[in-house]
Amino acid sequence: MIRPRQRARDDSGFTMVETIVALGVFSVLAVISGAAMLSIMSGIRSVSTGTELQVESANAAVWVSRLLRYAATPPGTETAFTSARGDALTFTTWAGAGSEPDVPYRARVAIVPSADGTQQLISDVAPGSLQDGSWVWAGDWTGVTVPPGANRRVLLEVPGDAASPAQFSLWACQPSEGCADTARNVTPINASPVSLADGERLFAVDVTLGNTADPRVALTQRVSLVNLR
Repeated sequence: MIRPRQRARDDSGFTMVETIVALGVFSVLAVISGAAMLSIMSGIRSVSTGTELQVESANAAVWVSRLLRYAATPPGTETAFTSARGDALTFTTWAGAGSEPDVPYRARVAIVPSADGTQQLISDVAPGSLQDGSWVWAGDWTGVTVPPGANRRVLLEVPGDAASPAQFSLWACQPSEGCADTARNVTPINASPVSLADGERLFAVDVTLGNTADPRVALTQRVSLVNLR
């Protein structure tokens, strides 16, 4: 019996030209996919960083607002804000920021450099002591070191080359003339006691936290001063 002859299979595979073309197409697709993935990951990191900074700024704002809201001029002191500039405030507050009851606290909110080159927004808070009818606080409250008896909190941290993580602005008015019409910015350029005109009263502090150079991720609020109105 004669079997029909089977047709020989073509086992030659891809030609060299086909292989080169296929590799070229795959390479182009890989580059496009890689670039798209890097762009997506960069966007995710950027959003994540911005969101994290916003959350930290919101938490810091709660603490700063608590301290500022009850700023006051206790017996023996001349002003509630002993020094002020755009990126630092030192003031006296009845916020009850520690374990000592019925005691005014000296508070400082300022930007200080850290050892690794970043910028930190910190708060130093210490209870006062009553001496001869006047409240006093030990240590230097104008530098970057922690004053004796003060508790330091790191509220925010940003890279050293980034924009300032905080900006402050104090506002005063003449109550007899209507604060809406007479409000003015009284934040000194250099750190010094806040000086008010006759009859003026501080009534609010504007606080901006986060990346102050980028309004999209910066948090700004106005804190009303309960005891100084």
